[in-house]
Amino acid sequence: MLFQGITDTKLNAAGRKQAVRTARALKGLRIDAIVSSDLSRARQTAFIIKKKAGIKVRIIINPLFRERSYGGLEGRPYHGGVNYKRFSGEKDRVFSARIKKGFEYLKKNFRGKTVLVVIHGGVLRGMM
Repeated sequence: MLFQGITDTKLNAAGRKQAVRTARALKGLRIDAIVSSDLSRARQTAFIIKKKAGIKVRIIINPLFRERSYGGLEGRPYHGGVNYKRFSGEKDRVFSARIKKGFEYLKKNFRGKTVLVVIHGGVLRGMM
């Protein structure tokens, strides 16, 4: 597994299969909105899910949900913990503030709605 970060790679075969499986799980559920990161792999995932699940809403692209920048680590193998003090990517404070703004956007614009949010692993880990 490699650090992808904000490198704008296309969705690979494994990601396409995951998107199809997710679409099957969501088929028939009411989805009021789809919000996706602006990176290609997330947009492609959102499109596959929308199409295969028969969801009729438009996909809203929001860069607040973009993956964390890993700077010079992008493209390198991931072997577990990272000493973020030694890399040129997005710092914890900045990353956390961006994610928080993303969720404030969701609360403000979609309160009471069912929203499919297509994000990245780093964003998901940052939420925890």
